[in-house]
Amino acid sequence: MSTTSLFLVGEHALFRECLAAKLADAAGFTVVGESSTLSEVRGAHPDVVLYDAGRSGDAALAEIRDVSESWEGKLVVLGLDEVEEEILRFVEAGAAAYVLKEVSVEELVRTLERLVDGETVCSPKITSTMFSRLAHLARLRRREENLESFDLTMRELEILRLVARGLSNKEIAHDLCLSFHTVKNHVHNILEKLKVEHRSQAVDYAYRKRWLPPREGEPSRPSTF
Repeated sequence: MSTTSLFLVGEHALFRECLAAKLADAAGFTVVGESSTLSEVRGAHPDVVLYDAGRSGDAALAEIRDVSESWEGKLVVLGLDEVEEEILRFVEAGAAAYVLKEVSVEELVRTLERLVDGETVCSPKITSTMFSRLAHLARLRRREENLESFDLTMRELEILRLVARGLSNKEIAHDLCLSFHTVKNHVHNILEKLKVEHRSQAVDYAYRKRWLPPREGEPSRPSTF
């Protein structure tokens, strides 16, 4: 019967050794090593790493990103708090799961079993946040694709935002450190591409397409892309 090899990483030796002793009795898992840093993982080639992130978020993220580029196993972060943004940063860095250190060893083992079986292990709270993040990224992608369909450049969109604020070509030129004639040409190109005649029409069109944030007092609506 094959077993899943585990490697424990954490700042405190006492925590690592106690966890290793507890996991030694779990069927299907074998602790093959432990260390205070992730760098030792490369030599051990474990199936799963249990990583105690402690409170050093930025340092932990840097270590995870570095190792995930050269190691194919799964990394489980053991954390103190369920903070959505922090957990998403760990996932984006390469973590396969995030488990609160308040869980029992039995719960941790069940999580590891599900992870080894190919499941994505995530709390309902974090799942909701991740879906919201994905939806936001999808909206941004659709917005970029829509802009590309009009061949509108990011510089032109930037100028359109300033036009929407009521700035004149001269004021835009000063704000962006461009010449007056360069801004005038950009505005002309914007009108041509959107097939409108006046600046106000271009601004109204941009608001309708949700290229610009809602006007003050206007309720936010989903993108129409």
